[in-house]
Amino acid sequence: MAVPTSPRWFTQYQTQHKYIAKRASAQSALLASALLALLTFIAFIVSHTQLQQAYGIHGTNVALQIATALLAAGGGCIVLAAVISRQLRRNYIRMEDDIYEKTRKLEHQYAKDRTILESIHHGILVFDTNGIVVDANPVASVMIGYPVEKFMGMSVEKALPLMHHQKDIPKEEHPVWQCVQATYGSDLLSGLDMNIRQTTNTFLPVALTVSPITRHKATVGAVAIFRDATEERRIDYLKSDFISLASHQLRTPISTVSWYMELMLEEKDRLSSEQIEYLTQVTVATRRMTHIIDALLRTTRLEGDNLKPEVKSFDVVAMFKELCGERIMLKKKRQLSYEEHFPEGSVMMEADPVLLRIILHNFLTNAERYTKDGGKITASLEDNGGTVVMHVEDTGIGIPREEQQHICKKLFRARNAVEVCADGNGLGLYISKMIAENLGGSLSFKSEEGKGSVFTIALPKKCEVKHNGTCEKM
Repeated sequence: MAVPTSPRWFTQYQTQHKYIAKRASAQSALLASALLALLTFIAFIVSHTQLQQAYGIHGTNVALQIATALLAAGGGCIVLAAVISRQLRRNYIRMEDDIYEKTRKLEHQYAKDRTILESIHHGILVFDTNGIVVDANPVASVMIGYPVEKFMGMSVEKALPLMHHQKDIPKEEHPVWQCVQATYGSDLLSGLDMNIRQTTNTFLPVALTVSPITRHKATVGAVAIFRDATEERRIDYLKSDFISLASHQLRTPISTVSWYMELMLEEKDRLSSEQIEYLTQVTVATRRMTHIIDALLRTTRLEGDNLKPEVKSFDVVAMFKELCGERIMLKKKRQLSYEEHFPEGSVMMEADPVLLRIILHNFLTNAERYTKDGGKITASLEDNGGTVVMHVEDTGIGIPREEQQHICKKLFRARNAVEVCADGNGLGLYISKMIAENLGGSLSFKSEEGKGSVFTIALPKKCEVKHNGTCEKM
């Protein structure tokens, strides 16, 4: 690969400082002349005064003495001015050499950085604080379809058009825009599974990472790095198909086992206490396996866009209160305290109550599972006009900061969660996030390890089902 030529700003940089050095040389000569004139005038005044006071010289004698003094002082001034001029010129020549050397090093570093950038096999786009492209590499050009030159000056939503779950991502929700608008010290966004809409109107699966560019404790831009994830997505679909098939095949034998367990437990009088205990344990294990299979089937249906929301009108406050009320027995057993903050009266919304119930059930179950005995769980709901926002807050173990970006990924569990409870499957939040997006809303959370977490879902109060099976705010 050929080494790139010097950018225009390097050439301007060199020309400007050469001009400064020449001007400085001329200024040193002018300074020497001015200094000579000043010292000559001072010598004239001093000599005139000293001759009058010391020798009483007047008239033509004064003129003679002054001329002699001027000649002596003038000679000294000329020598002094010449020395100063020479020293100034040396300093400016040394400065010019330093500038040239630094410019040469910067130019070399720029060429090296540019070569590295163009040799990376991932697409890279660099944005300023306004979300405008200021640099791009050839791979980004190939993946998206624009020539590198055309990228320059394009806005983020045009240069990097993203889709998620068959929906175009608007500028306000674009990861790059959120990154440049975030405060200093915000974390990078990595491992985002997105689709890029190419110039040919085809979709390219990518894994996207967005990192802020900071300088002097301020965000001055962002870098978006994306790689082709077509093969990974294909393998993921194959795994989902296999899981779906396996889950369907497992349901029948597990249902049979569960049915026989119920029949045997109905004959408790003919069983010993030890046999009853064994059968009870088998029943519990069977139910747990059934829940896992149901979660896997639900996941594959969501991933395959086969789960269509059934929008109905219902009172979301009543449903949320009912879910919290189901935890009364658990409150007493583990001494957990529940707080509820709901609006007075009803809040009607149009959504799929079954799917929303799954999300809130996952929030409450996780809060109970990872909060120690004596802890506190708070459920709240806000009616923000066209949006309903629901929170579940706990004082549990929290999520480690370095693992928070992975918490809604399939089959992922935080390390401290595994230590507290080994029964989880890592699907609850993954399913909840997909359902929230399917219903036209969003799922978010805030957490601090050792202090607790707050999980939030925001849904539009009214939505309509689009042709692709997702809901959109009306």
